[in-house]
Amino acid sequence: MKHTFIYKGRLSLNFDSLTASTTHYKKPDGAKAEYLYSKSADGLEFGFMEKRGTGAFAVTVGPVILDVPLKIDPARHTDGKGFGPSPMLFGDGSAKRLLADVIRLNPQKAEAVIDYVWAGMGKQ
Repeated sequence: MKHTFIYKGRLSLNFDSLTASTTHYKKPDGAKAEYLYSKSADGLEFGFMEKRGTGAFAVTVGPVILDVPLKIDPARHTDGKGFGPSPMLFGDGSAKRLLADVIRLNPQKAEAVIDYVWAGMGKQ
């Protein structure tokens, strides 16, 4: 499967207003930009935000908003791929490690994350 990361803006400008139905992010100049989705992804969708000088952080797993954003390690979580505003695709191994790390950091969200994963696999 091909899983994807969707850019959701800068952490400092957007995390506090993030909801499951949010479709855009606020840019530093105050303008709004729509989320860009991958047409090639057939797996799980993760959202990330950037933190200047620190890197990228996973902030959502599907519609589940994480309480504690996870700093993304590209070698571990994205098949070594970098980040940008365009959707990025990665494989099952990275997705599995990403899910495990997200749940370890956000145990209170484990049930919701697992429900999303099962639903994505057609196992509701």
